[in-house]
Amino acid sequence: MKQLLKTIPIIHFVWLAALVAAFFAGRATAPKSVDPEATFQGARSSRSLSSTPGSAAGKSADRRGQRTGTSRSGDPAADILSISKIEDPVQRARELLALIERLGVDDFEAVVAAFRSLGITPERMADYHLLLAAWARVDPLAALASLEADSGSPADRRAVLTAWALDDPNAAIEWAVENFIPNGEGANNWLVGTIRELTVTDPDRATDLLNRLPQSVSQKDTRDVLNFMLGTLFKKDVEATMEWVSALPDEDLRAGAARRIAMRLAGTNPQQVARWAETLDPKSRRQVFEELTQPWALRAPDEALAWADTLSGDTLQQVAGAITPAVAAKDPQKASKWLAQFDDDPAFDTARLRLVQHLSRKTPELAADWLGRITDVTTGEREFHRMLDGWMERDPEAVLRYVENNTIPESIRQRAMRTLADEKAPTQ
Repeated sequence: MKQLLKTIPIIHFVWLAALVAAFFAGRATAPKSVDPEATFQGARSSRSLSSTPGSAAGKSADRRGQRTGTSRSGDPAADILSISKIEDPVQRARELLALIERLGVDDFEAVVAAFRSLGITPERMADYHLLLAAWARVDPLAALASLEADSGSPADRRAVLTAWALDDPNAAIEWAVENFIPNGEGANNWLVGTIRELTVTDPDRATDLLNRLPQSVSQKDTRDVLNFMLGTLFKKDVEATMEWVSALPDEDLRAGAARRIAMRLAGTNPQQVARWAETLDPKSRRQVFEELTQPWALRAPDEALAWADTLSGDTLQQVAGAITPAVAAKDPQKASKWLAQFDDDPAFDTARLRLVQHLSRKTPELAADWLGRITDVTTGEREFHRMLDGWMERDPEAVLRYVENNTIPESIRQRAMRTLADEKAPTQ
């Protein structure tokens, strides 16, 4: 989608989306009752699907009687080639939808083949998927067979399955389950289209499908469908969406969804997110706090620090590492004062180190003070040497003053004095 937005004028995308929505809204039948167990039992072949009463093929047969196949020129394939030459994206979308309305069910194969002959570029992808979706509404098995013969992409199949799911989600799901060939990752990404459609018409069924698939938030298809579901559910009820995420049984999926909620709400209602995070499992809570803490501390540092003071244990240590550099961005002294309350606790060395890394360029004296508080001596000295390199390049006199007037490790003092002496020595 991002690639399309870069290559297709935005007005084309917006108008086409609106026209597609109007087209489907006018043709879609009412959502069917779906048995959540039926589609995962008794796999049938595509051939048997085509002859089963009430199947997609049966519905297609009903539509055949409604479509007479009268094209403007008498040659639908020629019509699509003419439409593709229209430069005005709005007019092209209107003409394409008008052609689809005129097509008979037996015209789609030739029209799609003619359009493919032009080459499916990013600019043509939206029009192509609209053709596939319209074909799926009258004969999904033929549309899928055409993609199989033409080596269609997973995105092409998802366009067909999404449209098919408008009329018969059980049949669409069953086909995807039967025909998907695992690619080593285990998850059936052909179900993405049906899950997306069911999110709007039957969110409980969509959730059931999502939970049945092998999940990993590292998989692009899973991330895409999860983002779509969250966006759709968010529009209805934010709190209900949080409850939905909390109930997801897969740990990775739940953590990924929780992180996305934090990303959406961190800038507007961090208190709500923080309260909700306390009810989550440890992995999900960590994901939420990683997204929540920094933007909250940047926007309202006192409020964020007050919240951090209510935490304890591992949660507090994690939050400290994010909150101190964020607060220090506006007020280094305030961040230092807050972190100083944990001076004797080695568990906060990570927070100290992150504060040092933030302060080292603008306030190196304060950063050096914090390096001396890192309880792991080896880590502290290593970071001190690293910081010293940049500091001496920028302001060697300031380094000399600091070294002469503060207690620092002897190895660092000797190195600093040696480097400064070498810089002052006359060149031969």
